[in-house]
Amino acid sequence: MFALYHQQLTETHLQQSLGCLPPCKGSAVKQRHKDCCAIVKPTARLASYGLALLLISGLLPLPCQIGELRADEATTESASTPDSPTKLNIRDAISEVRRLRQQGDLSESVERLRQVDDYVTEHHPGQLQLAADYVLLARAATSKLPQETVDQLFASAAYWLSQEETPQPTLQQRIILVTAIATHQSTRGLLDEAKRSLLDIFDSLQSADPSNASELPTEGFVNLTMQTAWQAMTSGNSNTAIELYQSLLDTIDAELLSLPADQLALVRLGFAWATALDPEQKQIAADRLAEFTSLYPDHRDAAKASGLRIRCLLAANNADELVTACEKHFHDFPDAPETPSLVIELASLDTPLAPAIHDWLVSGKSAEQWPAALIATALAKFGSEFAPADFDQLVTQLTAKDRAGTWTAQVLENCDANDQSAISELIAAAVIGGRIAEATELSIESAARWAGRTSRWSMLLHAAENIDLQDDFAGRTVHVDRLFAEAIYLSGQQSKALAYWKHVVDTRGADDFATLLRCAECAVLADETEEADRRLEPIRQRITEAGEHAATERPLVELLEADLAIRKLQFDKARTRLESVVRAPDSPPNLRARAQWMIGETHLLQENFTEAIDAYRMVEGLDPGGPYHAAALVQAGKAFEQLGRTRQASVCYGTLLERFADSKYASEARHRLSSLPTHTPSRTRR
Repeated sequence: MFALYHQQLTETHLQQSLGCLPPCKGSAVKQRHKDCCAIVKPTARLASYGLALLLISGLLPLPCQIGELRADEATTESASTPDSPTKLNIRDAISEVRRLRQQGDLSESVERLRQVDDYVTEHHPGQLQLAADYVLLARAATSKLPQETVDQLFASAAYWLSQEETPQPTLQQRIILVTAIATHQSTRGLLDEAKRSLLDIFDSLQSADPSNASELPTEGFVNLTMQTAWQAMTSGNSNTAIELYQSLLDTIDAELLSLPADQLALVRLGFAWATALDPEQKQIAADRLAEFTSLYPDHRDAAKASGLRIRCLLAANNADELVTACEKHFHDFPDAPETPSLVIELASLDTPLAPAIHDWLVSGKSAEQWPAALIATALAKFGSEFAPADFDQLVTQLTAKDRAGTWTAQVLENCDANDQSAISELIAAAVIGGRIAEATELSIESAARWAGRTSRWSMLLHAAENIDLQDDFAGRTVHVDRLFAEAIYLSGQQSKALAYWKHVVDTRGADDFATLLRCAECAVLADETEEADRRLEPIRQRITEAGEHAATERPLVELLEADLAIRKLQFDKARTRLESVVRAPDSPPNLRARAQWMIGETHLLQENFTEAIDAYRMVEGLDPGGPYHAAALVQAGKAFEQLGRTRQASVCYGTLLERFADSKYASEARHRLSSLPTHTPSRTRR
């Protein structure tokens, strides 16, 4: 109906409807035409309904002049070129501006309007109001003329409205004009300018009669205010948002605005939310959020507001009110989608959890909807308080969701940190042992890595012993099998360890240096010399190809080759390899001490006791206080015994007991010392 109405109106009829060209005849028409400048004030009804509606739709020119000129001023004839007018018929000039605009000749229309502006400013200051024509032309020029030109047109409109000495539009007209200007400013991201324009309307509304407030065209203005406030909030300008929301609420309280209930709720929520963004107003924000949830407990954002209130109270260090807020939140919104994330935040704090949060967690309410982060938090803090069925459900959920293995690792580490080691072991054993079919590969790997990192090798050993290497290894990563193999190796089951390491290398395809070396070492320890040589060959080749880059790996290989040579009774070859390790500058002290100790062992095996003693004595200087120092002392004591030098033997054993009483060699040293003919140790070393 509105479109049809507009199509039926001619330009002349539109101007007559707005009071521009009254329908007069004859001399009366001429006289009125002569005396009226361009537009007289429209009726209140048109301003509040027709004008507002048509302006917002962008279909109707706004009045460009409010007020009247004397006849001699309005009919001044032009006596110069259009580019430099010294005299101007204002009415004709304004009509030309509008005609050019309506025909789409916007650049020329802009130029003519600026000429009128300059002329009026110089010759008729304070008698005309050009804001409406600037607004209308700016709207028409949007996306058609350069943005800078459009900005200047809206700025000129704002300037004319700000001039108090010029004829001022009615309140209805002012609301429409300023709303158009502020819309442009908001769209351009000029939020401070938009705020000033909107606050100008709020100031103007204070003069309105509350009984006529419902007739004012405020709907677009209110929507724009809320939109601009939201833009300010999202851009971090909380103060602008607070001012706009506060102005809305003050105007509503003064009964100058009336909003639907749902829109009023959004205003109150925005006001509280914007306040929460200000780090200096956390307590005030908490109060406003509490007011909102009290007024609108069933609002779709009430749970979010309640959660934000709790966060504000945390920031304000208001512990007493925080407990009350938590009790209310978990009573009113226990199943809200936002509640789990709130619990995660609260549980990460050093302060004790409020009883309401603790009870909500342990009850496992809606646990099937919990994110992995919340499950990890609940298990790490309160794992022992869950019912067995709930505990199993949470562990299953966590390991089934844990695609990267990070949550499993986190919950195990945090359980230990919270003195919940029994819980971490229970979780890890279930995951590693295959009792959770839904557990992801990386969740299992994380649990296995944690077990190895914390030296819980018996757990890995138990899981490894229940695995048939001939079965499909789906569900286990190669690193899990590597840890299983290491657990068997550490248990001393050399043959079984060799079988497992061969599975890791040959079946699982692991070819890293550490794995290849451990596989070869197991072959050496199992006395499978041919297998050991075969396993060492690719390692030797890799070391040779790496050259200087393998400086740290070469001593390890030489130690293993020496061990293999000893088992083949090739003692000279073994000592050559071991001496190379001792001399290598890149060998760490513990490896050098071990190599030197093994040199002593080769002499001892050949019953070269004096040479063995000399070799053992050199261990201390290579790694003082290291593990091989104690081993060298007990072995040197044995060599002295073989030479019948019991006094020196007792010195070795006594020194060991004095300096390494907790070592694994202490028991043997104590036994051998007690077996010597004279076992009172001397304090003199020779």
